[in-house]
Amino acid sequence: MGWLKTGSAPRWMFAQISRNDPNAQAQALCGRSLAKLALTEREIKPIHVPMAVVVGDKDIVKNLYVEPLKKVRGDCPVVEIKDADHLTCIPRPQFGETIAAWLKKNSN
Repeated sequence: MGWLKTGSAPRWMFAQISRNDPNAQAQALCGRSLAKLALTEREIKPIHVPMAVVVGDKDIVKNLYVEPLKKVRGDCPVVEIKDADHLTCIPRPQFGETIAAWLKKNSN
């Protein structure tokens, strides 16, 4: 789940993926559903629980989700994993270390 600004070009593009293709591949349907899963600014603003974003520094999601999210939730720390994209950041030691440190800091 992420956030795409309401009315933004990326949200519109996700919604158009295989829209008129009755034989659309599963991947296309998944891509199109991203527009429906994305939270709106109005939905994100009232979330007052601590949160953090861990993202690869080469991940295109940074531009689609993270940058707009930082404008709405400036208190949300963003940790970028060097030389990683959307999936390759997960097996990196820094990914697990970042999550463990965040949990330790934010657990009561």
